[in-house]
Amino acid sequence: MKRRIRQSIVLLAMCVFAAYQVSPAWAQTETVIDIDASGTGTCVVKSNGSVWCVGGNEYGQLGDGATIDRASLTQVKGLPKSKAISVGDAHACAIDQRSRVWCWGRNQQGQLGRGNLVPSTKPVLVAITGRAVSIAAGFDHTCVVLSNGKIACWGGNSHGQLGDGTRIQRKKPVMVRTKEKATQTETGRWYSCATFRSGVVQCWGRNFGGQLGNQPVLADGYTGPDELLPVPVTDIGSAASVHLGDGTCVLLRDASLRCWGYYWTEMASELLEPAYVLWPSRVEG
Repeated sequence: MKRRIRQSIVLLAMCVFAAYQVSPAWAQTETVIDIDASGTGTCVVKSNGSVWCVGGNEYGQLGDGATIDRASLTQVKGLPKSKAISVGDAHACAIDQRSRVWCWGRNQQGQLGRGNLVPSTKPVLVAITGRAVSIAAGFDHTCVVLSNGKIACWGGNSHGQLGDGTRIQRKKPVMVRTKEKATQTETGRWYSCATFRSGVVQCWGRNFGGQLGNQPVLADGYTGPDELLPVPVTDIGSAASVHLGDGTCVLLRDASLRCWGYYWTEMASELLEPAYVLWPSRVEG
């Protein structure tokens, strides 16, 4: 779920690297140019273009040709030199230096974009028309922004998270139905958002906890039906980038942060309970 708030990713990376004992020799010879993480694993792109992953590997999401969990970084096999990485729930995708998209791991909803539901322990090339500039691997779907500003998505679509106006599962890329030109996309649990050149943010898909940012949340947290097509987020200002989890945050061009939707909060009972931010709200501090 690509490009979380950068400070959080850096902190997570430091923790993961410490936990998995990345050797000092590795750190001295190469730098990391991109990184992403999910609940089960982490992947990095090194300055030489190679991609390395660590963590759970039940579905081959580490891309090393096996399904064995790894406690240290293992190189993704058969992947051309790359410049960007995104890690989903149990699959991952990369943009190579020729701006092509490759995916590997779980594929029960077609999130690898290979035209079938067969998982892959090694990268497979996704057939897209155009050059990829931003990639986002979600829970069971994947989206990419192309150099012409169009967005293509594929995989699970039970909540309309592909933005094509249907709930039909797509094993190959389909275009998101929006006239705006995108610069960046993000995918969460059954929903997606994108930042556009105009500074507008649009979201689509599941809206159970108000994560689409387009309408008030009711007292029980339920906001109404899914959105099968992109809808604009209201009252946030000009956006630079969007970041998803179960809730949504947008980094604005004035460097301030707005967040909304569904999140978990620790109560006095030490149990995590759901909470909701009704409208895009400024994050202080």
